[in-house]
Amino acid sequence: IVGFQDVVNASGDELFGRLMTFIDVFTPKSLPYFVKLSASVRRQDRLVRFRRRLAQMVQHEPGALQPSLQSGDVSIVLNAVAILGMMATRKVVPFLQRLVNHPEPAVRVEVIEAVRSAGESAIVTRFLDLTRAVLMVVGP
Repeated sequence: IVGFQDVVNASGDELFGRLMTFIDVFTPKSLPYFVKLSASVRRQDRLVRFRRRLAQMVQHEPGALQPSLQSGDVSIVLNAVAILGMMATRKVVPFLQRLVNHPEPAVRVEVIEAVRSAGESAIVTRFLDLTRAVLMVVGP
């Protein structure tokens, strides 16, 4: 799957479109490899399309993203969180809640956006209140 790196960044859209169709051949167990590949997509429009396709692939098995969510590579975690956010369903919230205290601020921001997309604004409010409380105790 990592060999598709040239395809996701090919100059023409036809080859990329074929890859989007070809993804149907793979099972959700392949998802961590595709998430890793998504970190190398250079064009924003393709990245969004690629993430949406992966969100469709995993819609019934969001747990297939767990290895990517636990990665030490921030770009992989960010892509996995964004994919969960695109699913726009409450069943992804337990996976996202585990990341609200992630050491990387970009991951925490992406988690907030994903939780909001899942329709759980109350969790976002609690997270922001907790963050404010911590900052008041320890300082910025």
